[in-house]
Amino acid sequence: MPAQSADYYKVLGLPKGTSDADAIKKAYRKAAMKWHPDKNPNNKTEAEHKFKEISEAYEVLSDPQKRQVYDMYGEAGLKGGAPSGGDEGAGGGGSAGGGPGTFYFSSGGAPGRGGMHFTPSNADDIFRQFFGGSGADMFGSPGASGSSSRSRAGRGARVDPFSSMFGGMHGGMGGMGGMPGGMGGMGGMGGMHGGMSGSDDDDDVQFTHAAAPRKPQVLTRALPVSLEDLYRGTEKKLKITRKIQDSATGKVVETSKILTVNIQPGWKAGTKVRFSGEGDELNGQPAQDVVFVIEEKPHSHFKRDGDQLTTKIQVPLVNALVGFKAKIPTIDGSVAELQITDVLTPGFKRIISGKGMPTKSGVRGDLLVEFDIVFPAALSPAQKDAVKRAFSTS
Repeated sequence: MPAQSADYYKVLGLPKGTSDADAIKKAYRKAAMKWHPDKNPNNKTEAEHKFKEISEAYEVLSDPQKRQVYDMYGEAGLKGGAPSGGDEGAGGGGSAGGGPGTFYFSSGGAPGRGGMHFTPSNADDIFRQFFGGSGADMFGSPGASGSSSRSRAGRGARVDPFSSMFGGMHGGMGGMGGMPGGMGGMGGMGGMHGGMSGSDDDDDVQFTHAAAPRKPQVLTRALPVSLEDLYRGTEKKLKITRKIQDSATGKVVETSKILTVNIQPGWKAGTKVRFSGEGDELNGQPAQDVVFVIEEKPHSHFKRDGDQLTTKIQVPLVNALVGFKAKIPTIDGSVAELQITDVLTPGFKRIISGKGMPTKSGVRGDLLVEFDIVFPAALSPAQKDAVKRAFSTS
């Protein structure tokens, strides 16, 4: 493999040969957010260089065909500098007789005589397509970079892709509520910027090879669930409204559907439930996936830590000193009794086994009981004398 002037894998912090699309996207997201010029006003020159390099690396590695050529021949092979491969390279991507600048590519062979003529896309266009907005929109920068200003010209106002999401969730079913919006607005998120550009100086035509259309963005929404429902398990029915473009007429129509989420006992906050292909289906793109992320509602009596629950009860000082029988409510609705004979001191705790949250093995975690000792606000003279006599050592 010839020497490369840029190591795209190193630019994105990826191991050589990485082909996992999610890993490449994650690496680009992290690097682009870190080095966007609008986020680095005091180091703009270096940031612009790195941002352009990051975008070019992502454009190549996210496209299987470009990545294959890059892995075999390096950056030179992408940009027309690979060794001549004769007519063998014309098998998959063009005629064998093209002149310089012609696009050649074969999934099984080397680039042809002219090489792959790859021209990097505008870094801001890639960022906008990936994130749905410019750097100035996202970072609130009062002065966007020059490249950002140029790429925004004539594009019109930015549209919030989530502004009309989940329109049918007012009130929800099975306890859902307060999730306004609809699922529209994410159409048009097609492939990477690219296309054909002509030249006024000669008859050559160059092709910037557009990346394959990206999978539509996943629509993610929180699903608040009570601790009791996470203990018992339950069924939530959620009404969604999605937009579908009629292939014959091109018109966008809205349809409603009920999605059922079967919450299993013991699920934790952060558990994801995916409905493949249930989102908007626009502009010839595959239907978007809808993902609900379980969100645990705060509880008035219990706090959860994994499979363990913690509750706190208040104990009058006199009971803390002489002992008492405590009645402890549990998450399953039963009441556990504790006979306390010890003198309670601050920080005193007891564990009730098997009264926590369910686990995958079928057993339950524990319930940790914390005792909060309540001191009297005041004592009468007689009470003070009684306390002194009770604790007198003479």
